[in-house]
Amino acid sequence: MKSEAVDDFHSFGGDAALEEVRLSIEKYLRGDRKTFQSAELMVSVSDFGGNSHELWISLEVSGTVNDQTIEFLKEHRIDLIQEKKDAAFVTGAAVPITAFWMANKAKREANSPPKEVSRWVMRRLFPLLKESLFHLERELYAACGVKDTVYADRWRKVTIASLYVSAIAGVVTGIAGLFAPRVTPLLLMPIFSVAAASFFLVHGAALPFMPDSFFLYEPAGRNALAFSGASNPTGARIVAVVVAVVCAAIVIGMLIMAVKIG
Repeated sequence: MKSEAVDDFHSFGGDAALEEVRLSIEKYLRGDRKTFQSAELMVSVSDFGGNSHELWISLEVSGTVNDQTIEFLKEHRIDLIQEKKDAAFVTGAAVPITAFWMANKAKREANSPPKEVSRWVMRRLFPLLKESLFHLERELYAACGVKDTVYADRWRKVTIASLYVSAIAGVVTGIAGLFAPRVTPLLLMPIFSVAAASFFLVHGAALPFMPDSFFLYEPAGRNALAFSGASNPTGARIVAVVVAVVCAAIVIGMLIMAVKIG
């Protein structure tokens, strides 16, 4: 897999960012060799620029996947006026950013922008390049005739498994309660508690193994991130582990209660 970029992107020190994007794509393709049996792709930053009002970047991927042609283009723009958090810096950086792009091409090739401007621009644009990868993943799967990404398909299987486990756990708890000295309506409490805890236990055990892209871009992953109350995938994984441990304790406790009720 090859990569290239327009001259301005090189001037801003974007080579490392483009290389990381290229490696991420290669890693993704290798992670699902069953679907992606062959791939010849060119990854490029086909457009990159900015002024005092906005920054923009376009990621283009072209070539073949499983002998199927793919042409992918994703453009991102950042409105500098809306960048409230970095407003103080933007006010000072807007002039050198504008001057750099408005300068004579010969001068622009001979000079690099101020380091603080380069770092700020790359810090804002790199996450957008990473976000493009999610859209690219769907294009790659579509080219191979597959509707869902491998992680969306995996999560669907996790959800189905959790329903089965929940039902089985509820039945087992009910059977265990039949051996109690006296069967009472209170038996319903541990049955439903175990069923619910088992449902969340399976999800909590699976979430730590999902990649960051699942939490950031997949609808189910975004819901899980929002439900966890965390601000990033790492926090969501920690919450998932805690939930799994708590649910496991609830399942064990309710099973014991089901036997002792009476």
